[in-house]
Amino acid sequence: MSRTKEKILKQSLILFNDQGLDHVSLRSISNALNMSVGNLQYHFKKREDIIHELYFQLVSTIDIAIENSGNTQSKLEEFFETTAAIVNCFYEYRFIFQDFTSVMNQHEAIRTHYQELMKNRKLQFSAFIGSLIKRNLMRKELLPNEYDHLFVRFQILSDFWMSSSLIELEKVAQKEVSMYTEMIHQTIFPYLTETGKEAYLMIQKSI
Repeated sequence: MSRTKEKILKQSLILFNDQGLDHVSLRSISNALNMSVGNLQYHFKKREDIIHELYFQLVSTIDIAIENSGNTQSKLEEFFETTAAIVNCFYEYRFIFQDFTSVMNQHEAIRTHYQELMKNRKLQFSAFIGSLIKRNLMRKELLPNEYDHLFVRFQILSDFWMSSSLIELEKVAQKEVSMYTEMIHQTIFPYLTETGKEAYLMIQKSI
């Protein structure tokens, strides 16, 4: 990717995060960069192309975070690190989640990719749960589809906590990242065995 494209994406991300999708146009991006609209359109013909590129940057960043979390000493540590990394990534690209429904409705390519991505994430989650059960850190299911539903709860909390924050506080602040990260961490706690809960509490104290 050229340096100019990188500059456009970086500035666009700042503007989208600060002002929201509805208030940022190609002209406002070009003005912020002291660049003509025509020059900007040489790199990105439409504003939607920039949004598309930023979305896939986010996905790539999360993929790297998930891959790097596999270097931890335990599966629960991996869960803590992965969750924290993902929530921070979401905050870094928060404009997507502040207008999540609009982004998905207005960008078919993003919506299609997201739907397939969630299928893969569900498989990753199921494998993770299986590994915890195998290590006696998590109990087996007591209810039908219990852990499928747990995945959905994780997904909803991850994708929509910013919407909740905007409604209650009218903005999304950096300080809330830690609070919602802890909230997501705690979602798994009731499903852990006594051994798992002890390990969880030890990791939590070390954070």
